[in-house]
Amino acid sequence: LKSRLFLFGCIIFLLLAFLGVASPNVQFGPLGGANYNSPFALVQTQIAMAMIGVLVGAAFFNSAALRDTDQRMAEIIDSTRITKSAYVIGRFIGAFVATYLVFLASSVGFALAAFMPWLDPELIGPFNLSHYVYSAVAIGLPALFANSVIVYSLAVLTRDQRIAYAGIIGLLVLYQVASGMLGQYDNRTAAALVDPSAGAALFDVIQYWTVFERN
Repeated sequence: LKSRLFLFGCIIFLLLAFLGVASPNVQFGPLGGANYNSPFALVQTQIAMAMIGVLVGAAFFNSAALRDTDQRMAEIIDSTRITKSAYVIGRFIGAFVATYLVFLASSVGFALAAFMPWLDPELIGPFNLSHYVYSAVAIGLPALFANSVIVYSLAVLTRDQRIAYAGIIGLLVLYQVASGMLGQYDNRTAAALVDPSAGAALFDVIQYWTVFERN
């Protein structure tokens, strides 16, 4: 947590979420008349940040999976009593916690943006902490976890960080494909199955909510 990458990631995520609310030039999806800081807008931001988060998390996951091999410490670790599965899972948990903390910075940026004076006060809803907790735990956490497992598994199984980064590109492609398929009624089920972050399935449910429900 003392690394520059962790601090840099937190700043980037905070600013991205902040600009998504405070700037008309940065949007993570159409609001459909909802408030700038509505739960609907927050969910959109969380899904987008979960996809972007795996880019930052890849550095943590690749380091966790490959550092001992690169530094020729794998043989020493293998000679200890710790099992291979426990070691791999432990490394993943540590890397995922760091990635999730970076991800949570987006919630801070989202909340701060609602207090900016240049925003239309008629489109700013009241601050509700439960909305942020729920979206971070029920929406962001599973989406980020699913993406992280895929990237970390590729790094562990192949021992090649290039393949892990290729896996990230594949996830982004799947996300874009799923987003495009949502516009076609007959393909919505397929879109939900294709998207590993479950964003397509979520948007399929909430896209027809009324403005009242979105707020």
